Amino acid sequence: MSSSRRDVLFFGSIAVSIIGHKVHDEVVAVQLEQQNASIKLHATASTPYAKTEEVFGLVSTSPLYEIRSADSKASPAIPFTAQRGASHPRHHHQRAAFLPVVLELAPKAAVEEVPSIADQDGALLQLDSPMNDADPAPSYTSASLRIEVGVSRSGGDATVVGAKEVFLPSLNYLASRDMCTVVRVPVWSDTILKSAVGEVNVAELHRRSSQIQIAGDSSSSSSVVVLGDGRDRNGRGDAVSGVALSVYAMVRVISLAEKVRLVCEADDAVRRLLDLPDPARKVSLALTQRGEAPYGAMPLTELYKHHWHFFGYYSNTIIKHSNVVMQRLAEAPRQREAEASFPHRWNALTVVDLRPTLLGEDAFAPLLVTLAYCPNLRAVYADGNHLGDLTCARLSVLFRRHRYLACISLSKNVIHEAGGAQLLRLVRNNLRITSMPCQGNFFSDEMRSRIEEVARKNASVIAQDPLNVFSSSYDYLTDLSSLPKSLQQQGLRTWAMLSAAPVGDVDVMVRNFTTSTQRTLGDSPVAAMERAKAALRSRESLSLIPPAALAPLLSEVMRTVSVGVSRVLPDPLVRSLFSDMETVVAQEQEQVEAQRRDELAGGIRDASFLPPEVCDAMGGAHTPAVDSENMYARAFVRIVVAALRGVALRTPWAEIAKVLEGIGRVHRDLGVMPEDYWLAVHIFMTSLRISCGAEFYDADHASSFLALLALAVRTAAGTDAVLQ
Repeated sequence: MSSSRRDVLFFGSIAVSIIGHKVHDEVVAVQLEQQNASIKLHATASTPYAKTEEVFGLVSTSPLYEIRSADSKASPAIPFTAQRGASHPRHHHQRAAFLPVVLELAPKAAVEEVPSIADQDGALLQLDSPMNDADPAPSYTSASLRIEVGVSRSGGDATVVGAKEVFLPSLNYLASRDMCTVVRVPVWSDTILKSAVGEVNVAELHRRSSQIQIAGDSSSSSSVVVLGDGRDRNGRGDAVSGVALSVYAMVRVISLAEKVRLVCEADDAVRRLLDLPDPARKVSLALTQRGEAPYGAMPLTELYKHHWHFFGYYSNTIIKHSNVVMQRLAEAPRQREAEASFPHRWNALTVVDLRPTLLGEDAFAPLLVTLAYCPNLRAVYADGNHLGDLTCARLSVLFRRHRYLACISLSKNVIHEAGGAQLLRLVRNNLRITSMPCQGNFFSDEMRSRIEEVARKNASVIAQDPLNVFSSSYDYLTDLSSLPKSLQQQGLRTWAMLSAAPVGDVDVMVRNFTTSTQRTLGDSPVAAMERAKAALRSRESLSLIPPAALAPLLSEVMRTVSVGVSRVLPDPLVRSLFSDMETVVAQEQEQVEAQRRDELAGGIRDASFLPPEVCDAMGGAHTPAVDSENMYARAFVRIVVAALRGVALRTPWAEIAKVLEGIGRVHRDLGVMPEDYWLAVHIFMTSLRISCGAEFYDADHASSFLALLALAVRTAAGTDAVLQ
């Protein structure tokens, strides 16, 4: 390997968060509570493999976590999904320490020796089994994570009272499969007493914690909590003598290499094109894992810090840390309910204005990569930031497929002809970009004119889309009086077909990959609808969901919409708004029946991969309840049902509009964009045409129904919603 070349094997974050604790010594726990004591985690990483190095050598600290003896078990009301690969416990997100990590090949190691990622993962397939006792050997992407528990009394300095060394066999493997490791860190009674006077031997803590096992019957079943040496086993959950409490931490590995790899490759291409010298530290990410980071894995400010550390390492300089950037990322609007169910919603940031700030090309790079993770980003204003050709190349690779970015302002920078060519490529690849002011740069007026011309063509294509209900072609739709009575009647014929119950027990609908999993081959829409109706009739209160929302054809069309929208929307809350109600009600009924079966079986339900004492510390494993009423109250299908059903029942449009506007306000708070409605209408009309067939759904009926649907969607989205 060349002395100036750095081959990165992994770049990302190791998130360590406290998920609960279990008190073994009530006396010590009461003393800690009286002293107003809190605990925090300190995490550091190293490499157990001789041919790799960890570059950053950072220490990450989690926020304080209160210790209470009376409620050492978390409230059972806190839901937890224990299955790997599913969403992680929501209550520990805010107590996480995010540790930036870069593993690179050691100078004396050869790139040719590194096995492919597939070969490395093939040797670790046994990790998917929580009952496996084999210790994987260290590999190129292995890491050793040291977790220390510090106790702080009355807000004072923290003293280390517990430690644990965790072996992570492959960061790439754990990140690609979104697997978590649960670690139990024992805190000894005598150590807590010594910490009051500052006499704690950290080395002794590590030695004792590596040997601890829960006392009990050795023949009892066990589950692996920590991978590697010194595993903790559950047994019967009995306490070890001398242990005051056990702190449970969850370790999650997040890979951030994909977008950074694209940036590095774009930089190399521009340098070769312009015959620029190689940087002092040439970094290659060709050996890293492919794949995007999980949506909402950490706060945007933490995401920016990770990239700030990396690009400082990449450029071999100390990048100026901008408080303005942190403020811009932290001030994204939030919705309290959404934050409670999904804390780190990257779609909250829609506009970034950096015109008063002078960042420069190096300092702009970590922010640019961070913004590429924001799916609802609509505009970036970076005028007068001394940005050059490298930034243009990075923009071209990071935002070539961004769905919402409509404006990039780069006036008064230092962009030359090569950078202008990259901007031209960007507006050609991303048809959503309709504005790119770039006056005052160093490329030719001809290049600027070509960029502006392509941006105008993009705007024209969007405006002329017949299914773009926010274009000027639909401006005449202000209320129901905008549509003639004859057109309304034609549209209502289609609605009657959509909302009708099936006649007979014959399934004549088109079956495809969107058919609900609740149905079997011998099942018909009659049975499916009857199950949904039975679930609604079993409620004690009056249901908000009308029978029309559960109609088979409407449910089939909405399932197609849900599948199509889910492919491009990363936010789970926004995706849930486009669900069909038949599936939601069936899931709710299945959950109620499962709970009833558990009660009849004596409340015994072994559905968790975690040891019993871990579930106890967290308050048990609970599945979040499905509330179909709440789902329908803010669902997209309610816009369709409320508008069309209201028109069919001759409800005054003013009353219908109030309902639609209320749904639209909730949608905007949750992050629904006009482009999402545009896509949903596209899929809805296409699915309706395919389901009905051309001979039963002619152009007149389609256009009439589309006019009613467009009026409903435009009313819900608000008068200021524009898509052009």
